[in-house]
Amino acid sequence: MKVPFATLATLGMVLACTLGCGMQNEDVVDLNKVVDALVAVLDEGAKPNTEGAASLEGAVNTATEVAAASPTDATAEITSTSEIQEIEPEKQDPVKESEFLKKYAAKLNELKAMNSPIGVSMSPGGEIIGFKDSNQNMIQELGEPKEFTVTIDPENNRLVASDNHGYHRPHGYGFSPGSMMMGYMLGSMMGRQGRHYSGGNASAKPTFKNTTMSPANYHKSAVSSVRSSRTSGASSSSARVRTGSKSFSFGK
Repeated sequence: MKVPFATLATLGMVLACTLGCGMQNEDVVDLNKVVDALVAVLDEGAKPNTEGAASLEGAVNTATEVAAASPTDATAEITSTSEIQEIEPEKQDPVKESEFLKKYAAKLNELKAMNSPIGVSMSPGGEIIGFKDSNQNMIQELGEPKEFTVTIDPENNRLVASDNHGYHRPHGYGFSPGSMMMGYMLGSMMGRQGRHYSGGNASAKPTFKNTTMSPANYHKSAVSSVRSSRTSGASSSSARVRTGSKSFSFGK
């Protein structure tokens, strides 16, 4: 069946619109907000409890018990990898990690790190994985792509948030003193990373040795770059359709 050229032209315009329309609001994750949300959740335990003397006493007692059980001073600010107590995977607390991930996802969505809902999970290698969570069930399913990772970078005493477009935003360990969640999660990430990237898998360990960190104001240019790239791809696809033969045949 031969298709008239006018029909092909119309198809080209439809294709161009399908690929190009709706690019005014590129949904590119904001790594600054990824880091801000992480800091807010990890610092949460350091905030004073103002709900009465009994609650405050209970919080202090709990902090004291945790600190006594750990060589790491839970009331001190961690600034170096040497101050983190690595927690082996089999000794980690899945309930505590689940609580952290839920709080982190809620804060990411509160800060609108993306227009789409975000879910987070912990990888076997200790990276926090952020993904589009369309049905908001905190499970990464088919059609819900990874959008960012947060990786512990022990060699440089920091955490690094990275997206799918080659941008990276760092944050040092300098979280507020007294946060139980901060000490636990850094130890958990270190433990997973150390175990997963050992032996024959050591060469796959994430490294940021020669990686350039993005400036704080990177996001606007990142959105423009992604939009430009997709617009260029849409134009190329449209051109290929428009320049086809006037008597292009679809089958017999």
